[in-house]
Amino acid sequence: MAQSAAGSRWWVRHLAGLTLCAGLFLVLVPLLKPPLLLQFNCYLAIHPGALWLIDKFFELIDKIGDASIIAGLIGIVVDQGLKSKLIQEVVEAASPKLIGRHLPDPVRDALLGYFDIRFVRPTWSIQYELSTIIDCPGFLEVTSRIEGPIVNYGPSTEEFGFFTSIDPSPVHPQLGKSRIVRASVIPEAGTDGFDENPPADKLLMQPDGTTDGSKFFERAISLVPGVRYKTVVEVVEYRPTTYFMPLFTGTTVVRTVLSIRYPKELLDIQVSTGVDQSIKPEHTQWGHEWVISTTLLPGQCIMTTWTPKPSQQPKSSNAAQGAPAAGTSSVPTLPQALKADPIRKIDDAPLHKSSR
Repeated sequence: MAQSAAGSRWWVRHLAGLTLCAGLFLVLVPLLKPPLLLQFNCYLAIHPGALWLIDKFFELIDKIGDASIIAGLIGIVVDQGLKSKLIQEVVEAASPKLIGRHLPDPVRDALLGYFDIRFVRPTWSIQYELSTIIDCPGFLEVTSRIEGPIVNYGPSTEEFGFFTSIDPSPVHPQLGKSRIVRASVIPEAGTDGFDENPPADKLLMQPDGTTDGSKFFERAISLVPGVRYKTVVEVVEYRPTTYFMPLFTGTTVVRTVLSIRYPKELLDIQVSTGVDQSIKPEHTQWGHEWVISTTLLPGQCIMTTWTPKPSQQPKSSNAAQGAPAAGTSSVPTLPQALKADPIRKIDDAPLHKSSR
């Protein structure tokens, strides 16, 4: 690559030198006009029309010579890097005027914001492990590990706001409290960053000063351009056997791999994004794996939904009496308070376990 670039620069300079020499030669050609006219003392040399044509020809040669000299000097004097920088500045200045030029200013400004992305995750690994709770049927313990590198593609060191949050556990005397177990941001080569286990999380306060028990963790860290930083979030939470688990992206993600280990005889699981409505899983040794190859932009969501299998659903007569159907003791009827539309839960807490 370096040899090819060096060879290309040599040819550019060589061509510039030839252009300069050709220009000097052409500038000197008009000096030959008087001797040529005296040498050819004939009708063609003294005819007014012929003289006009000869004058215009030598004038054109002189102008071509001047242009060649200027082009050659520019090619020799101006550095190739300065040319590239000039082109880049022109493109950067013109791009905002070209992108969405037919749209209203607020819409165009919002679109241009996506072209100024600094932080990108090349890969994102998400692991959920769903386990039944013997002392508390109808609920699951969900252990999550979300990790992956993040890179600052900007021209200078930028401050990255690492943030994650989690909703509280359902109100039940036999359930533990949902908690953030670990939060870590460490460069793959170096010792800067932090690794807190457990992290110093805080209660998420509402604008009116109240809280529903949601917790969050945030920490600002400076990311050097081009350096890969590994982020890790580990969470333990308790959720009902029918649930929507949204995970919001805080940065741009190129490729995501979601792995889930769960009791397959009890639950059905679906995974979707705003772009891919239904993604088919692949079976692995660890569990089922969903590969999301679509690039996710900040604010997009990976939605994981689990529900009891139809064979585990209680019959209506038993459900009315609050007793599980035969053979379904491991997944009894959910408490009435938990039968509300799970989408409402997302609206109440749009930052449910988001991870930047």
